[in-house]
Amino acid sequence: MKMPVLAERKKMTKEELEAIAPFILEMRRREQTQEAELLQHIQNIDQKDDFKVEEAEEEDHFQRQEMIKIFEDHLNTVRQHIDEQETNLTNLQQEKLDLFENFKKSLQIKHKQQLEQQKQQQPK
Repeated sequence: MKMPVLAERKKMTKEELEAIAPFILEMRRREQTQEAELLQHIQNIDQKDDFKVEEAEEEDHFQRQEMIKIFEDHLNTVRQHIDEQETNLTNLQQEKLDLFENFKKSLQIKHKQQLEQQKQQQPK
């Protein structure tokens, strides 16, 4: 393993440091400004993302409300259809009862007529 080479540098004089100090301070200020701008940009992006998420949630809520309304309308339509069919069933049941009553009366009348005919045909 090789040892790293150590390079010695000449120390800067006070005049050189004073000459370079404004340049270094300007570079630091630029870096801080760039970091602040970048941070602001990131915050703007986050706000836009939050807005997009909020907008998507509102759209989802709106779509759910629309679906609920559609299902409620369909449910009401089905209920009305069921009510109509129940009414129709009740009417048909009543009609069936009436028909059987009429049939029963007809049979009774026919039976009475047959009995009368038999009585008339019987020799006295």
